[in-house]
Amino acid sequence: MLLQDELRTSPAHFCARLAAFLGIDPAGFDAATAARVYNQSRRPRSLTLQRVARHARQRFWPIGWAVDRINLRVVRYPPMREETRARLTETFASENHSLATDWGLDLSAWQT
Repeated sequence: MLLQDELRTSPAHFCARLAAFLGIDPAGFDAATAARVYNQSRRPRSLTLQRVARHARQRFWPIGWAVDRINLRVVRYPPMREETRARLTETFASENHSLATDWGLDLSAWQT
């Protein structure tokens, strides 16, 4: 089992484990590329402009692409409240313990 947490904290190790699982040469993976963020959540500044861009993309994709570059901004979510984190940690403690035990995973970061 591979965890996204590991991809974020140790992309080279994650890629090596993925290559071993797939039975391929790990030299084909570039850890720097694996660490790059793709498909970030974005929100339009203007919904009207986004609708126009959607229709423009169907006929004139460069215009739609340009509008996206100008109109879309990356969404940065605030950190989770400590009360919420504590409640979730308590709620899923037994499931996380079972998952860690059954799969031999270190899920200690999920307990804080």
